[in-house]
This record gives sequence, C-alpha cells and structure tokens, in this order.
Amino acid sequence: MGKVRAFTISFANTSGIFYPGQPVQGEVLVQVKDEVKIREIRLEFGGFAHVHWSESHGSGKNRRTVHYSSREEYFKVVVPCLSPPHGEEKMMLKPGEYRYPFQFQIPPSSPSSFEGGIGRVRYYVKGTMDKPWAFDVEDVRYFSVLNLLDLNPIPEAKQGQEGQDSKTLCCLCCASGPISGKHNIPVSGYVPGEAIQINAELINHSNRNCEIWMELVQSIRYITARKTRTVNTVVQKTTTRTVGKGDSDYWRGEQITVPPLPSTGLHGCNIIDIMYLWVLVCDPAGPAINLRVNIPIIIGGIPLVSAAQLYGNVNPMNTGTSAFPSPFQVFPENVPQPVYASFSTGNHLQNPGQADNSVAPSGDNQQDDTFTPQYPYYNWNTYDTNFKPTSF
Repeated sequence: MGKVRAFTISFANTSGIFYPGQPVQGEVLVQVKDEVKIREIRLEFGGFAHVHWSESHGSGKNRRTVHYSSREEYFKVVVPCLSPPHGEEKMMLKPGEYRYPFQFQIPPSSPSSFEGGIGRVRYYVKGTMDKPWAFDVEDVRYFSVLNLLDLNPIPEAKQGQEGQDSKTLCCLCCASGPISGKHNIPVSGYVPGEAIQINAELINHSNRNCEIWMELVQSIRYITARKTRTVNTVVQKTTTRTVGKGDSDYWRGEQITVPPLPSTGLHGCNIIDIMYLWVLVCDPAGPAINLRVNIPIIIGGIPLVSAAQLYGNVNPMNTGTSAFPSPFQVFPENVPQPVYASFSTGNHLQNPGQADNSVAPSGDNQQDDTFTPQYPYYNWNTYDTNFKPTSF
C-alpha cells in the first residue's frame, strides 16, 4: 500500500451475521505512515442478486455463445467518511491511526444471502481511499443476511405426506415384474439440524437386483427474462441398501440430518427460487432409468414449536457474546437459539458458530468465490461433514 500501512473494515458483530431491519455497525481502520494526498474516504453499502450462465448453440461456423443474465439490486448507498474542507477537492492525511465508525440499517425486505454455481445473493461493505493520480486503496467485507422462514404459520409444514411410484423394466422384448416404492413423512417442514425420519418400502418384482437410498435434493431455479435454468443438487444422502430380485425392503428406524441450508423460496428474491425434495431412489442393475419417488418438503429457519419441544431445550455452543447476532426479536421464546454454519455445493459444514468473514482484496464484489454465507443450524443431531454434494 506504500504510504498507507492499513485500510481495513471490521464489524462490531464479529460473526458478520445480520437480520433484515438490523443495523450493521463497525469501523474503518486507517494507518498512514507517510503523509498522503486523498480526495476522500468513502463507504459503499450494497446488496444484490445476480444470475449468469452461457450456452453454446449451433455447430461449425454457426456456433455461437449465448449469455443469460439477470440482476436485482436491493440497496446501494455511498456515504463519505472523510472529505476535504468545503470548496476543496483534495486534502492531506497526516501520518497516524484513524478510526471511522459507521452504521447502516439493512432494509426489512432483504432476502437471505445465497451462493450458487450460477447465481448469488450477496451483501457487502466496500471502503475506498480515493487517491488522485494513483491507485485507490480498497477493502471489501462481506456479511450474511438471514431472512428466516418461520415454519409455524405455514399449514403445509405441519402436515404429513406420502409419495409412491412404480416402473416396469424391459429387456429386449420381455418385460419383468414392476418395481414399486413408497415412503412418507409425519410433517413437511424441517430446519437445518433436524432429523428426517426414514419410513420407506420397496417391492422388487423384477428380475434384477436393486440398490436403494434416500437423498435430500436442493432444486434451484435461476430466472432470466429469456430463459430459466434448474440445477438439482444432492445435499445429503444415506448409504445404499440392496434389494434382491423378487424381494422387498421395509426401511424404518433410520434418519438423515438436514445440513445448514437457505430456506425454501428465498423470500424477497425474484430471480432465484429454492425448493427441496425428499427422495427415495431405486437403481436397478443393468441399463435402466432410476425410479425416483419425490416428496416436496419445506426447509425453514425457525422450527415448528412441536419439533423444538420434542428435542427439548437444547443450548447452543458457548462461543462468547460477540460470536452471534442478537436474536433481534426473530426467534420465539420457546425455541432454542441456533448456532451458525456454512454450506454450499463446494463448501461443507464449517465449525458451527465460527465466523467466516472473507475479504476480497481485489474489491470485486461479484467475482470473489471465497465467501460462503452462514445459516442457522439447530444442534440437535450430528451432521456428516464428510458428505460431498453432487449436482445432476
């Protein structure tokens, strides 16, 4: 940085996790070792959603690349921290250490942070020391916003569901008997950290062995004016079981834990939509299309009171008073407070309660891929951190 020894942004809430309507407070630290000429020091507060992907069409000389993109801007506010005296365009900043406090209130309608392969919802504070005839000095600090979905007012979240389907395998001109699968859930709404109980059965009347498993699928729709693209990712999966030809399997007594995930719908964002499926999968031996029995479920940020009472008053990890955002009147009194953890298709569960305040020195608030948002995680069950999400 030359004459500038340090130029950094920090949050008073060291977790970097906030709720819509909550103020973001912090300071800019500036350390100057030699006198430096500046135009101003300013802060930019921003929140946006961005979707982009490209596709190749045609062949040979007619081959072309088509780009699809859309963007929403939730806020962009620029405020000065230090400006020259009235009527002046520049000023000299003498050697020393300077601290400039700031505060910005997140709009109440802001959607939750999200990072996907071709789309994201991201929030940032960008600081700039504007230097005439020289490269600016910049720092960017990203933070997570959690617009939590409360499952309790949603009637469908409290209701159970059942799914069933069957298929017949064909081999040349001969058809074997059908493969039938079904499963059910007692409720349709869950939160990260909560267990989904397995209650499934598969009847294999075919002449092939079958592998079966349960998986939790995140289905994301990326929306542009010209086209919509859906990306499905398996975010959690059981081990496989074998059902021999002519046999049946009644699967009871096991469970799978929901990893830290953004809520269904991504409320407040109009170009990214999220849904989840609880799926029984049957993979017959040999060439065949898998049988998939889907049940749509709702992932929220505030659990059903009945679920919270079932698990009891579970206390979150003790990580100090500054490690979490204040409840900010978000969580009901009869619901235990969650911890916070990161999860994405390329990043798995990090230590719950550990902050992830990644900084992009380049100042490019759209292309930095080191940041992963954090989501509430109710420490009710053990989550398999070794599981690797896969898209299909």
